[in-house]
Amino acid sequence: GGTRPFGDVLAASPDHDEGGDGWSTDEATRFGRYARRLWDPLLACEKVVDQ
Repeated sequence: GGTRPFGDVLAASPDHDEGGDGWSTDEATRFGRYARRLWDPLLACEKVVDQ
């Protein structure tokens, strides 16, 4: 529990179970892996249209 500085959150290494299918292993931080796990599927469905 407790409060952690945001810099610590950004620097934390991934846990042992945050790899494999569905995880972007090219991300070196835990924050990066969670961000990619959230956003990659959404961005894969994005449709960009020039208007």
